[in-house]
Amino acid sequence: MLQVDPQALLVSIENDLAGFVIFNRDTIENIDIVHIALHEDYHSRGMYGEEMLVPRILNQLEPLAKHLSGIKTITIKYKSSSIIRI
Repeated sequence: MLQVDPQALLVSIENDLAGFVIFNRDTIENIDIVHIALHEDYHSRGMYGEEMLVPRILNQLEPLAKHLSGIKTITIKYKSSSIIRI
């Protein structure tokens, strides 16, 4: 069994922390997103909600994951059907 400690990806906008993603590599071929947190200003009803930060973060994860050997999918735990194929 592959054992990996969770890792974090920090999201900054203009040098301010806007959010973070906690993920781990649960199998050789998959990255599992465990949690996404945003500063309240970037929530859908926040001051910068129109920035659509969560979809932008997910779009950035795909090219990053391609640099990890063997990764073929990213799974988002919020919905059982949320799998991003790489």
